[in-house]
Amino acid sequence: MQYPDGTEIRIDDLIWADEGIQIARIVGILETEEEYTAWDEPGPCILYTQDIFSAAGDGNALYSLPADLLVQEGIGALSENERLLLRCLCRILADRTGHDVHSPDCNCHIWKYPVPMPDGTFNHRWFLHLGATRENAPHPGWYALDNNDLSFTPLTDEELLVLWGHPFYYTTPANGEIAQAPHPGS
Repeated sequence: MQYPDGTEIRIDDLIWADEGIQIARIVGILETEEEYTAWDEPGPCILYTQDIFSAAGDGNALYSLPADLLVQEGIGALSENERLLLRCLCRILADRTGHDVHSPDCNCHIWKYPVPMPDGTFNHRWFLHLGATRENAPHPGWYALDNNDLSFTPLTDEELLVLWGHPFYYTTPANGEIAQAPHPGS
């Protein structure tokens, strides 16, 4: 199976997903009828996870996407420069917040999201979600990267509401206590 640009899709590729705003990892390529029908898919598809550092099957959600929707969904492999930038972001996150995104106690989802500016333009900002996978996990929450000083700032429920239209399951209010907001759809 190939990406829209013609390069081969491989297991463990880091990709742009969710219409090109989220980084994900390929965990399966289902090309034979036996493989894709086992996932109730009508044809060839890829499997990916939003948690780019944990092993598949570590309790993280897997998503399937039919091969004929790769273009529509903005699926494409990260370039070498983007992979280098991702490694730098993860190192900065570990240094500035004390979170080790490679720890089995933590899962990490990463977005590069367009934020509307007052002048009508969009500023693409990096957002990271750290989720707890075990009781002794680091403090879960959403963080935004400040492009000026490369610091990570915890986002409040109010900021999440503005960015995504609803609060997310784990949030970090200004008082620093973990809050569980209603999960979308509940």
